[in-house]
Amino acid sequence: MGDWYVYAHIPYFLERGKVGTLDRYVLRPDGKIDNYFIFRKGSLDAPLKSWKALAWVHDTKTQAEWRVQFLWPLKVPYLVLDLDPDYQW
Repeated sequence: MGDWYVYAHIPYFLERGKVGTLDRYVLRPDGKIDNYFIFRKGSLDAPLKSWKALAWVHDTKTQAEWRVQFLWPLKVPYLVLDLDPDYQW
């Protein structure tokens, strides 16, 4: 959990024009995860904005496949492809 900064990515249509982005993950008491997408629009001088989503681990065996829901009832897969053993990347 915590803040994960975006250093490089190929933006999909909702991310276009967003800069200085990060994802903040907060574990809830029920085991689900509050996921905040924090960004500035167009310029690093722009005010901070955020979108909140709900996330949960879909594949509990590998913990590498999540579901994220920004808007009910739409759920999208979120795949963890690689992870440093010390959580540095």
